[in-house]
Amino acid sequence: KRKGMWRQACGVGRRSSIRVANFNVVSPHYSVPHWFYRCPGHGPSQFHSSHLLWAATTETRYHTLLMGEGDTERLAEQEALAEGEGILDADALAEQEALAEGEALSDIDVDDSPKNKLVLDSVEQFRELLMSASKDHDVETLTELMRRAADPETPLPFTLNIIDYTQLIQAAVKVFDIVHDSAFDVIHTMTARDGLEPNDMLLAMLQDCNSSSDASQAKNIHEIVKSSPLANADVKLYNALLDVFARCGMPKEVMTTLREMPMQPDSCTWNTIIRGCLGNNQPHEGVKIFRIAMHESPAAVLKDSDLLANALTACRDAQDVEQARIIHQRYIPDIADAEQQVAMLLLTMYAECGMLDDARKVFDKIEHHDAVSLGAMLNVCIAHGDGQQALSIFHSMSMKQHDPLNFCLALEACSLTKDWEQGLRVHDLARAQNLDQSDSWLAMALVKMYSSCGRLDLARAAFDEITNPDVIQLSTMMKAYVEDNNGKEALQLYQAYNKNVCLDEQIITIALEACAQTRDLETGRQLHGLMRSNQFKSLLSDTVLLHMYGQCGELESAKQVYESMLTHDTISIEAMMNAYVCNEQPYEALALFEKTTQQNNNNCLDPHLVAMALNEVTITLDLEKGKQLHDLIRAQLEHNSATEEATIINDSIIHMYTACGGVPNAKLVFNYMQQRDIITWSILLAGLASHGLGQETLDLFRRMQDQDHIKPDAVVWLAVLYACSHAGLIDEGLRAFETMQKNAIVPTVKHYGAVIDMLGRAGRLQEAEDVLTSMDTDSLDAVMYMALLAACRIHGDVDRAKRTAHRLIAINPSQAAPYFLLSNLYGSLGMWAEQAQIRELMVQNKVRKIPSETRTVVNGMAWRFVAHDISNPRYPEMKARYQNWLKQMKAHGYVPNTRAVTHNMEEEEKEHYLCGHSEKQALAFAAISTPPGTMIRMAKNLRMCVDSHEAARIISIIEKRHIIVRDAIRFHEFH
Repeated sequence: KRKGMWRQACGVGRRSSIRVANFNVVSPHYSVPHWFYRCPGHGPSQFHSSHLLWAATTETRYHTLLMGEGDTERLAEQEALAEGEGILDADALAEQEALAEGEALSDIDVDDSPKNKLVLDSVEQFRELLMSASKDHDVETLTELMRRAADPETPLPFTLNIIDYTQLIQAAVKVFDIVHDSAFDVIHTMTARDGLEPNDMLLAMLQDCNSSSDASQAKNIHEIVKSSPLANADVKLYNALLDVFARCGMPKEVMTTLREMPMQPDSCTWNTIIRGCLGNNQPHEGVKIFRIAMHESPAAVLKDSDLLANALTACRDAQDVEQARIIHQRYIPDIADAEQQVAMLLLTMYAECGMLDDARKVFDKIEHHDAVSLGAMLNVCIAHGDGQQALSIFHSMSMKQHDPLNFCLALEACSLTKDWEQGLRVHDLARAQNLDQSDSWLAMALVKMYSSCGRLDLARAAFDEITNPDVIQLSTMMKAYVEDNNGKEALQLYQAYNKNVCLDEQIITIALEACAQTRDLETGRQLHGLMRSNQFKSLLSDTVLLHMYGQCGELESAKQVYESMLTHDTISIEAMMNAYVCNEQPYEALALFEKTTQQNNNNCLDPHLVAMALNEVTITLDLEKGKQLHDLIRAQLEHNSATEEATIINDSIIHMYTACGGVPNAKLVFNYMQQRDIITWSILLAGLASHGLGQETLDLFRRMQDQDHIKPDAVVWLAVLYACSHAGLIDEGLRAFETMQKNAIVPTVKHYGAVIDMLGRAGRLQEAEDVLTSMDTDSLDAVMYMALLAACRIHGDVDRAKRTAHRLIAINPSQAAPYFLLSNLYGSLGMWAEQAQIRELMVQNKVRKIPSETRTVVNGMAWRFVAHDISNPRYPEMKARYQNWLKQMKAHGYVPNTRAVTHNMEEEEKEHYLCGHSEKQALAFAAISTPPGTMIRMAKNLRMCVDSHEAARIISIIEKRHIIVRDAIRFHEFH
């Protein structure tokens, strides 16, 4: 019964050149669906798909295929098979035969598809059709072009060159997205008929893959190379394949191609793969390939210096020191005989892996040094912060002519060592070669070196030697002044040269920073105008601009700049917050932080921004606000509790709580931290010490060593010493000072100052002065003398105070503290003539007194009080409240300490004068502005006097309030 169906399907007896096979017909040799065409005389498994032309339509689901004449034997075989099986009844067969005789057969005999309409008369027409088919992904036209190009019996009326064949295969690989069998026929034809070499074509295709990083097309070409019957595929072709796979990051394909290579890989093969791995940022894969090369091609590795250089580069980038040492020992045993490139790579590899000593050994074994090798070694030393060794190497090289770059590196080494005298020596060598003025980079290096060593005079002298400084040299000198906090000189330099150079955004930014330092609003506005006219607008310049306005008190202008910025980063937000703080609006700064944090959904909190916000809380002393900020960032901390950023933020929170009098909160945060470092411990220790909690500080100090096994550093020991000083634990403090030195911690000026303060508070003034006299004269500092002088003031030791004060004045004549301490001591003892002499000396030295100031927060607003200031609108209520307290205080045994008043006046006037102290005004205001029992927190910029201390203690009893006062030294807590 199949006979009739097969006749109809194949068109037997009609036009045997074109036959149709139904898609669902079961072939005796193939599973459905499959192509039925087989070349005459070939077995059933050998067919050429290039002869198939697809003409399927959605209506018929038929495939057409071209078949050669003489297939009658194959058709007879199919008819015989059909005779023995019944798959269609007689009516169906009759219907099909009628269709075969009628119009249906003629419909499929005539193919109107575009491919049979192609008329190829010229090579130009062929190329045009090929380009169009490739661009439009025209499968039918491309298939026909492939067939016509590959047909050996009916050749084209023109000749295709290697470029035409290349473009044809490329189009087929691109459009079919698989290696079509017709590609093999094309390659066979171009080789057998036209005598063209296919390797050149495939190499060109692989170069295109490499430039476009097209890994999928490279895989298709790999299939062509692997499956082609050609036997002349050479190593260049495989190297090109390996290059594409390596650069595309396909190590699996690299290894497969290596195993399939019919020839032994050469050194070029290994170089190609390793370079490809380096180009794709996969140095570890490059090291693996070199290990294979060492095993399979030891001779090639030994002879190829480029291969060793690439392998060392891979080791350097992969930080694989072990493999680099193997290369060094096995292939480069003698550095003197190695090529310069290999020796330099070995040197830099050791350097970048942190092995400075090995790098130096390689450098020392190089026989003939040049500017390149010297520069490499200097770079290595500077990168490791070893400026001294860099200078030693530089001066040991007996070169007649140093390279200018090496002079710059030597000067950078001088900057590291802060040795301007060595820099002067390098400068003289450069001057001898007439380089200091001729080389602009060297001139800038000189300015940077001298300024980093604190010799701005020499930096300016080097700058002045430049005949016509350009904008880069001018900005370098201005930046040196700004970094030295000398904005005035920077602006003068700018004004002297701004007409001679072409100003850029960088130099205007530096000038704006100088305006911020000098509060020069007028020049700042001029620079802002220049920015507008030159259209200089960037995140950096806008940030510096708003910083300048904030420092100059122009808060509204700063806000306008901030709001006009397209984006805000951490630095710009910090600058705006700082502008609010400078203009005494800390709560606006905190509001900006809260807004930014909420907009960011608490994601990726910047530790520095959080630290700044929490520091604003310490300024306001608003513990409740601090708790609100802590709640705001708590979710982020819990999500990333074990990260370094979380540790930094928690450190800031602990500092905020201790600085605002919230020690219990600080300890709670500390105990819940998953990761604590020595900084965390030192912050809490210092916080406890500032609250006078000496014994608790010592207990925490022991816990740090026993529980977390952290070895205390100099900062931790300083906190312990101050804790003992404030708590009166003299013996414990002296033992701690001794133990610190036994643990190889060299005491600094602050450590000695803490010991002197400790002894002075205990009245052991002679011992405190002995500590001073036993020290090296060069180590003496104003901090230690201030500690002793304050103790003399407390204990009324006039002679010792006089000696100490005069030593302090000799060290720093403009410092106000020693004058006032000695003056107050004279006044408290009624030594009015001596006090007058001190005050006359203050006038001569132009010393100005720092006004006493106390801050407090009431109902979310910050208030500032200055001694004897009556401008507060509620001053009458404040005065009445304090007068009421004064009566009750005397009933509790309070006696005004008139010795604290160092002016020559009557006792009654002194008592009245004491009432005007800033902390007493702040206490009265807070009391009348808050409900009974509310805690009062205050911060004073100077030390709290004895009388105010006693008054606060008794007022806390009267008011039944918890009062915390933070002065310049420590906390005072009353409850």
